[in-house]
Order: sequence, then structure tokens, then C-alpha cells
Amino acid sequence: MKKIYTLAILMIVMQAAVAQFHISGKLAGAEGKKIYLNSRKGDAITKDSLQSTDGSFSFTGSVTEPSVYTVNVEGIRGGIPVFVENSDITVNGDVKEFTKAQVSGSKEHDIYVQMDKLRRNGSVTQEEIKAYQELKKNNDTVAMKKLDAEYNKRGDAMLAEMKHFIMDHKESYVAIYTLAMFGNNGFKPEETEEMLAAFPAAEKQSFYGQELRKKLDIVAMLAIGKMAPDFVQSDVNNQPLKLSSLRGKYVLVDFWASWCKPCRAENPNVVKNYNTYKDKSFTVLGVSLDQPGKKDDWVKAIADDGLNWYQVSDLKFWDNEVAKQYGIRSIPANLLIDPNGKIVAKDLRGETLDKTLAEMVK
Repeated sequence: MKKIYTLAILMIVMQAAVAQFHISGKLAGAEGKKIYLNSRKGDAITKDSLQSTDGSFSFTGSVTEPSVYTVNVEGIRGGIPVFVENSDITVNGDVKEFTKAQVSGSKEHDIYVQMDKLRRNGSVTQEEIKAYQELKKNNDTVAMKKLDAEYNKRGDAMLAEMKHFIMDHKESYVAIYTLAMFGNNGFKPEETEEMLAAFPAAEKQSFYGQELRKKLDIVAMLAIGKMAPDFVQSDVNNQPLKLSSLRGKYVLVDFWASWCKPCRAENPNVVKNYNTYKDKSFTVLGVSLDQPGKKDDWVKAIADDGLNWYQVSDLKFWDNEVAKQYGIRSIPANLLIDPNGKIVAKDLRGETLDKTLAEMVK
């Protein structure tokens, strides 16, 4: 009996020892530099690092569930995403071409590669973005509409393939991760709810499953017709400003930042509409996602762009408390609140902002 008990203890210890990941490899161009292994889950950031002489590295740790890590190199922009599980994983590549790095030893990562390929095939490239911006600069609206239709068609096809992929891999953490990433950016909330319901309990209760649940709850809270959640944040003079103090007016809550080029490009349109309706029970409340220590950049952008309306920020970058409260993960973003504090429209840009204000603000 004692031998059986001892054997059982030994097996438990051995299993615990096995439940680790070991990530090793070599990166050309990383000689003499620090190499980092980073993981971020919500507000929790995990970092490990080592000084490499020849570009080689080795990290050991453990995960309670498979999740995304990134291998980064000191002074080099970008990194290599690795979907980590407790196994022996190798990562080899070149700092000049992170996207071509070879990762092996993780079944979850193999599935991640398939998902990422689908995403990239449906994404708009940097070259296409530049071409579109050139058309916009030349006011070629006909060509712009043609490209918009092409991009939308491609995006719809990608989402259809992504949905099929997710449903085919429900027992993979990559699938719940993918749904958590795309849940608010492509699929309709009711469609995401239906897909989430099909997942096994373990994936629903995982970190990514719980994050998705939070996102869906925020979407429901911010639905058209719901009361906008109140908040307080400081203005450029460090004076607190409360959203509800602006009741009695239509308020465009505009999420932006001085470093955000699309935001700065849209600002003239917001300025034009502000000047048109500011004397007709309309105002704008800018919420800036500027970075810590960058207040001067924020204030300068306000002056340069002529943003003569209310402005607040806690200078916490993507951790801006209002942005998190409203589930904002990309900018520019905005929502329109009526004089009673109810949400009446969202994501108003370009002509859509013009038409919506013309209809609502009298």
C-alpha cells in the first residue's frame, strides 16, 4: 500500500514538472541584444528577458491555459507572436522579417498560423491604404467608392471564412481568442453571442472567453437607446469634467489622440460640424488617449487642429479609464448622446456625421 501511495505521489510530481513550456531558438540580427518574452492579458503584463550574445535564447515557464506571447528584440520594432502551450517550442528567424519566423512544437500555434493567414488574406495592405489616401487627397470620390466596395466585399468574405474557422475549432483556445479579437469588430453582437454559446465550458471560462463576455456586456450597455454611462475625467487645466454636466445638449463623445493620424484627418470635419451646430444645443467632448508624459503633445494638437470644445484625458494611452469603460480598442471612435443622456448614434464620420446632425440637431 505504501509503495502504491509513493508511486502516486511520484507521478503527480512528474506531471507537475512536465507542465511547463520551454521556448528556445535563434534570431539573426539579435546578436548582443536583449531578447524578451512578453505576455499581456488584460491589465496583467508578464515579461521575461535575457541578454543574448549570438542571437540564441531560451525561456522556461508554465501556462494554465494556452495563450499568446510575443518574442521581442531590444531596439527592434515588431515581434514574433507565439501561441504558447506547455510544450517544447522552437522559434527561429531574422529580426528583419519577423513575419517569416518559423515556430514549431505547439499544436495551438499551428492552428493560430491558419487563422492568421485567413485574417491577412482579408486585410487591407499598407500599400492599398496609401493608394486610398492619395485618392482622398485628390478628391477622387468615384475611385474611392469603388475601392470601398472592393474592401467591404473582401472583408465580408474574410468574416465568413473566419466564422467557419472558429466553429470548426471550438475546442482550440485559438478559436475563442479569435472570436474575442473579432467579436466587436466584425460580427454582429447577436451573431457573436450565438457563436460563443457553441463553445465548450472550458473555453467559455478561459481568459479569452471571459474577456469576450465583458465585451458583449459593454456592447449591450452601449446599445442605441441606452443611457450613456457617466464618467469624470480631468481637462487640460486639471479640472474635473463630468459627462452628465452637459445634459440639455447633444454631445458627441469623441475618442481620439494626438498620435492618431486617422483622428487628425477627421478633425477638420468635426470642427466644421461643431461650428455649424454649436449654437443649436450641440457640443463635443473629446476624450484623448494620449500617452503618459505627453500632455504637451495633446495640448498642441488641440491648438493646431482648432478643437475649441471640451477636452479630457488621464494620459494613460490605451488604459484610459473612459476608453475601457466604453470598450474602445481603436480610434477614431465616437457616439452621439441626446439632451437626456441617451445614446442615439455611433461611429459618425465624414458625411454620416453631417447627415446625422442635420437630422437630429434643430
